[in-house]
Order: sequence, then C-alpha cells, then structure tokens
Amino acid sequence: MTLARLFRSPAYPKYKYRVRFCWWGAEELGLLGSNFHVKQAKTLNAIGDRLSDYLVNLNYDMLGSSNYMFGIYDG
Repeated sequence: MTLARLFRSPAYPKYKYRVRFCWWGAEELGLLGSNFHVKQAKTLNAIGDRLSDYLVNLNYDMLGSSNYMFGIYDG
C-alpha cells in the first residue's frame, strides 16, 4: 500500500527507483536461479534491468523456513 501511494505521488520522480521482487528455485543445488538472474542482468541494456541499476538486494531466504529459530542463523 505504501509503495503504491508513493508511486502515485506527483513529487515522486518517475522511474528513478524500481522495486523488483524475485524468487529463486533450486538454491540447494548451487544457486542456479540467482546465478542465472545475475548473468542475465549483466548483459541487459534496458534502464532498470541492468545489474548496475540495482541499489540493494534484500535476501529473505530463511524467512519462510519451517525450522525457524529466534536469533541470527549462522550456518
């Protein structure tokens, strides 16, 4: 809701920043999905799709684990 309100605000510069939500499969087999995404982003030229356009990557890999624990995971 907050992002939608921000994007509709006239003070928000159009396409200055973008939010991309990504989910990977087969990570236990060697980071297959994320490595493919990064390799692809390195070769793209469209603004917003290039790897150089990324501001931050937030990794919530263990967020949905059924083997949860309270604390910091130190695998």
